[in-house]
Amino acid sequence: MVLFFLIIFLIFIISIFFILNSSFKLSIISLDINTKNQKIDFEIKFGLYVFNIIRIIGFKINKNKIVKIKKQIEKFKNSKASKLISKIDVNKISLKIEKKLKQQIKSNDVNIFKIIKIIIKNLKIQILKYNMNLEIGFDDAFYTSFLTVAITFLISIALKLTLKDFKKCYNRILPIYEKENILKLNLNCIINLKLVHIINIIYLINKEGRSDKYVRTSNRKSYDYCHE
Repeated sequence: MVLFFLIIFLIFIISIFFILNSSFKLSIISLDINTKNQKIDFEIKFGLYVFNIIRIIGFKINKNKIVKIKKQIEKFKNSKASKLISKIDVNKISLKIEKKLKQQIKSNDVNIFKIIKIIIKNLKIQILKYNMNLEIGFDDAFYTSFLTVAITFLISIALKLTLKDFKKCYNRILPIYEKENILKLNLNCIINLKLVHIINIIYLINKEGRSDKYVRTSNRKSYDYCHE
């Protein structure tokens, strides 16, 4: 019996240790966009890491992988399983799911604005690395100048709130005045999100939902219970 409780205790300690030291990491290895040459190239990695080093699970997306996925989808379309799935009324199922979700939201009195506030406050995204070179231009010089300033301002605020080390940051935004719509982007960054913060957000949202559910509004006047 003592051994059983000891094993449970060890599992609990290991789970807490894992949660506190694990994080989801999104690595944009390269994102190259050039609308003038009609070029789009990218390589993105996503994974669950311990101590930001040891990867437990992960996957990679690039142009070659997208091509392979498209080929697999085409093969699946011609398979027997696809023909069976095509007989299912997807619209009917989606409408039922949508109806159930709406009923659940109404019954729990979920406040969307409160949920958004909780997520923004507790998400605590960290940018571990950030290199961006952006050139933008429109056929109107005013729009080009305005958007260049606006984008620079917004990105600088976002970096100030999330960037862990300013030595690992390079941000270059330039306007292009060529009387045509042009976008040239080269981005390389690593975004980190701790698992404990995600769990905390889920807990706070559930707590918020329960508190809204059990708090009853009263339309009675303040003297309803007074006897004359």
